[in-house]
Amino acid sequence: MFNPIVSTYIRQQHGENGSLHLTISKSGAEYILNFEEGLSFRVTPSKQGKDAVRYLGAEIHDPKYRSLCEHLIKNQITPLLRAWSGSLVFHASAVAVSDLCWGFIGRSGAGKSTLAKSLSEYEFISHWSDDWLEAKFEKSQAQIRNNRSATRLQPTHAHELVKKQLIAPINASSEQLGSKLLLERDENSISNLWLKLGLLCELIPCSPDKKLSLVRLSSSEAFRGISKHLYRLDTSSTEHIKQEFTQLSELVQLIPVYRLHYPHSLAGLNTVHQALINKFVD
Repeated sequence: MFNPIVSTYIRQQHGENGSLHLTISKSGAEYILNFEEGLSFRVTPSKQGKDAVRYLGAEIHDPKYRSLCEHLIKNQITPLLRAWSGSLVFHASAVAVSDLCWGFIGRSGAGKSTLAKSLSEYEFISHWSDDWLEAKFEKSQAQIRNNRSATRLQPTHAHELVKKQLIAPINASSEQLGSKLLLERDENSISNLWLKLGLLCELIPCSPDKKLSLVRLSSSEAFRGISKHLYRLDTSSTEHIKQEFTQLSELVQLIPVYRLHYPHSLAGLNTVHQALINKFVD
């Protein structure tokens, strides 16, 4: 295995259970990403496509680890590279409603994927993206690109969605990624690559005995809320942080941003659905 010489440690990222999920360090003009699953990658932002990412371990023969490696590239490394290239990239899941994107941002485990998938039970709502959303600005509008790779769900949530026929039956080969199941891409999800961003909603799960609360944030509150849920490759790059600041400042002036405190339980999902639909659907 090739061990690159690290010149600078950039940052660490922790998972929902507090474990160290990702360490990013710098080696010359390249970045070394070490994931908690024991997989490491060398990322070269100046290169394009597959040439930008190189796996640093021995050749993978185990289908489980091959699937995990592909997931990390598509759902973890690709959004970091898209952010480096100049886009705002949110840690989010999303649905499409009347040609608009509703994006749900939040920490890992906040229920983003489950909420987006469960909303697709309504005929006028389509599941559109999981794990990340990429924003670009055109003519004073935020256009959003989706990620149609695999979906990650808590096992109990996945099995409940199977019962409602909102996702395909889970087969024995489904991989476990941390505490979540890694499911194949939904072939029935909407195929549009770009939509206009209609709103962002930060999900704050709370205990089942708490009441649901949906409030619109001020521009400054929205800026602070969204900034916690962005993909960043190099937080030491002044150029990229300045660019992110400019784009985020523009975004919070263009679209409404809400914060949803909601009881984090499968039993309460219908209440959440109705609150969102009553608020945002004419």
